[in-house]
Amino acid sequence: VGADRGGLVCNQAFDKVVVTLREQYDMDKAVAKHLMQNYGTRALLVAKVAEEMAAKDSQRSSDHAFRYKKLNSKYPMLEAEVVFACRQEFACTAVDVLARRTRLAFLDSKAAETALPRVLDMMAAELQWSGRRKEQERKDAVKFLESMSMPLQ
Repeated sequence: VGADRGGLVCNQAFDKVVVTLREQYDMDKAVAKHLMQNYGTRALLVAKVAEEMAAKDSQRSSDHAFRYKKLNSKYPMLEAEVVFACRQEFACTAVDVLARRTRLAFLDSKAAETALPRVLDMMAAELQWSGRRKEQERKDAVKFLESMSMPLQ
């Protein structure tokens, strides 16, 4: 398979990173493909962040369905991507994470609105935000999301 550069055997659908994510991390295929397409080999680092988060949360670590918690059930973006963006990509704002890092705001502003409280909680913990900063981030994100479509409730 490794020598199948022309795609005759696997029709160019084989990817070692996706296989590793599925086999070593017991990850859903859609999530594994999403991570590979967005992070390349760094997808493995995102998976490690997810594992680290699961280790802190006993419910997630005992049930693999919760280990890779999504920002929204309709999309493959993971909560671990928020933490990864803060640690590895210098993401500093909720808008940056929802719009530019995960692109959830562009796909579905309502889904981004639903994910916003959890994104704010994770970023506040990771970046040691004050209550004032967290509230300002919430206001800025709501304003941005409202500009993406109809006003949010």
